Amino acid sequence: MNTTLGGDKKDRVLLKSNGATTYFITDIANHYNKLSRGAQKMIKVWSADQAGQIRRLRFALSHFCDPDKQLSIVLYQMVRLFRSREEVKFSKRKGQTLTIPNLLELFDVDAVRWLILSQSISASIVINIDKEKKQNSKNTVSYIQYYSRACRIIKNVERSTKIHECKNFNLLTGRCERRMIVQMLSLEKLWHKINYSGIHLICAFLNSMAPLFNS
Repeated sequence: MNTTLGGDKKDRVLLKSNGATTYFITDIANHYNKLSRGAQKMIKVWSADQAGQIRRLRFALSHFCDPDKQLSIVLYQMVRLFRSREEVKFSKRKGQTLTIPNLLELFDVDAVRWLILSQSISASIVINIDKEKKQNSKNTVSYIQYYSRACRIIKNVERSTKIHECKNFNLLTGRCERRMIVQMLSLEKLWHKINYSGIHLICAFLNSMAPLFNS
């Protein structure tokens, strides 16, 4: 396929001389299958070192869809792991890798989710094992969970008690109360900036909301 027409550095082989198919044609077929089954939007989550494959794939898909509208590729940067203030170097060749099951041996599921979602995909994901293991106010997951528990309490109250709308905000004289309201009002503007690649903005909002709530 003449993928150089789409900006690729060289044309790509689809069928080898012995008749065997390449991974590229299998990947094309996989995307075609998704579209033929009614997919309107395909979101691919790739590692940053796969960025060189984007142009060839978009060119191939342009033959049967509009990749500008129907394909989005999210590139995650590499993970940096720190232990005892020193960075742990990864190497596939030496077998020094970190998988999700490895992380789950160190942290619970909620902590792993937060570690990944709270950091922008445009920067390296930094995991500090010693810091995240501490169950105190410096550990974000343990701090945020109190806000989550309070939300559940409010939901339970709503089921059993009628909550009246506040019509006089002048009654809220506490500085912390007012700061919380201002912070909550900022969520609407923030929401318009959030998409599948900006989930970390929600985490940042919760991170700023929790200390106000807990104070």
